[in-house]
Amino acid sequence: MITRLNLKSFCAFKELEIEFSPRINVIIGENSCGKTKLLKAAYLLTSTAAELYDKKSVLKADVAQLLTEKLLGIYKPAEEKIGSLKHLGDKEKAEIRVDFTTDISFGAIFSARSQKAIPIGDYKNTEPGGGVFLPTKEVLSFLDGMTDPESHPPTVNRLFDSTYLDLVGKLLNPEEITEEKAQWAMEKVCNRIGGRFEFEGSNVLFKPGIYKEYKNQHTSETYFSPQSTSSFSTTMTAEGYRKIGVLQRLLQNSKIGTGTNGPLYWDEPEANLNPQLMKMIVDVLLELSRSGQQIIIATHEYILLKWFDLLMDKKGKGDLIKFHTLYHDEDGQVKIESTDNYKMLNNNSIALTYNEIYDAEIERSLGNADND
Repeated sequence: MITRLNLKSFCAFKELEIEFSPRINVIIGENSCGKTKLLKAAYLLTSTAAELYDKKSVLKADVAQLLTEKLLGIYKPAEEKIGSLKHLGDKEKAEIRVDFTTDISFGAIFSARSQKAIPIGDYKNTEPGGGVFLPTKEVLSFLDGMTDPESHPPTVNRLFDSTYLDLVGKLLNPEEITEEKAQWAMEKVCNRIGGRFEFEGSNVLFKPGIYKEYKNQHTSETYFSPQSTSSFSTTMTAEGYRKIGVLQRLLQNSKIGTGTNGPLYWDEPEANLNPQLMKMIVDVLLELSRSGQQIIIATHEYILLKWFDLLMDKKGKGDLIKFHTLYHDEDGQVKIESTDNYKMLNNNSIALTYNEIYDAEIERSLGNADND
């Protein structure tokens, strides 16, 4: 679990520090404020730390190489140079650093001319649990092609940044679900979309059905009841359902659920998702956070944002949600405002846009009334 991320002279950020809730964090802001880059920076460092944790001996040169590969693979900078990720106009070196709950700090620095990133912090004493990154696009429809032995690896690497490739590896992991809350969440997701995605290697099919409860004298169990003898290819299902299918699979193979595998980073959950499904998504994420899963989301969607505000702590669960808004100050620099009270956000571009729509609707209605 992470407590803080520091970014200096990196991408859109001249200097930015964000403190995370141990449960849910919702990041909002206009386009070009750096929401995705912020998420990727945190994921880059936690995933690197997890890889180092499994090594018996750690050499600084090897850590530098790994960090450099991660920066190139995740961000895909111009000319494949990490120096392109440095904030323009700053003389200081770029720095990204994450702090864990264990007081371990780990990061990297580099200059505009650097060929490799230099590790900083406790790179010999890192943390397990690198986390899971869910990018904006779903991957189920690409899964078979991305993993096909006849696919051309350089082409795949050009089409998809490393967050997609990492996610594919986690989706294909065959582990089974072990945590009760994760089982509940998976069944809720499947019942809401009327079926589940079934994996046979990299081949994925959608099976219509629902989970039902079976009770006997002593126990109560659930089982999946197919509603059809047929299954459908992923391309025959809605893209929004495929995004939910990724969530279903990660719950099924215990890649998310209790936080033992690190934070869940989710970039724009609302993309291609029917607004009617958003309440369910928020319900699931709240329950997972109550089981110890740290969640960090970037969103543009007012409905998703508002459901977090409405559903948190309704059952005395002690929900801890931090809302973070990125915005440009008068000098054009990206700043951050954080609060645990949604109504206290001053630079809420999403709410302001919806207010403009509401005002325009009122103005039109009043104009029609005057014409009458």
